Amino acid sequence: MVAWTAENCQRLLAALVSAHPELKFDYGKIAVLFGQGATYDSIAHRFRNIRAEAKTLRTQVEPGASPPTSAPRKRKS
Repeated sequence: MVAWTAENCQRLLAALVSAHPELKFDYGKIAVLFGQGATYDSIAHRFRNIRAEAKTLRTQVEPGASPPTSAPRKRKS
């Protein structure tokens, strides 16, 4: 089971970026939606770290690897 810490949430975002390298983010729109005084440059700077982590994740996975499967859960009556 994953513990959803801030570190793992960043890893999830990096995994998303790694899984879809063709995505082009609009940092200006992200800054507007994020609010809190974020700017295009501050978002772009943050994504540099995320893209670096995404690149690392990509190198750690063997080509053609499939996700682990989990056992089906039993439903409670």
